[in-house]
Amino acid sequence: MSKKVLILSSGNSCRSILVEAIVNKYIPNVHALSAGIKANGKINPNVKTLLIEDDSWSDEYHCKTLDKVIDNSFDLVIRVCDKVNDKMLPLTDEIKTLHISYENHDKKNSSALKKLLKQIKMEIIPILRIELAQS
Repeated sequence: MSKKVLILSSGNSCRSILVEAIVNKYIPNVHALSAGIKANGKINPNVKTLLIEDDSWSDEYHCKTLDKVIDNSFDLVIRVCDKVNDKMLPLTDEIKTLHISYENHDKKNSSALKKLLKQIKMEIIPILRIELAQS
């Protein structure tokens, strides 16, 4: 059975989309969705380009607010932004929540985004493998 992970950020245009794509590509039997507390409306075009280069892009990825995904049953929630805190999440206490914050790269160049993608791969993949094996 597939596990579901929610990736939350403030705007859902950069960090959370990167994490969603990496989780969906590199962690078997896990389906990630991302959302923003106040979604910006569109994905950073540099993020899309980077994910295409990494062969991690899916046309299903789009900028969305939490209310669009909250009706799903999640096994884990990951906050990737310091602006998102537990008080903002209309979730039950039974859902495990992790805070793995990344600097906002929405306005940064492609070189900085490549470094962020590498950092996400090195950190998120091992953490999720451990966390989801325990749940």
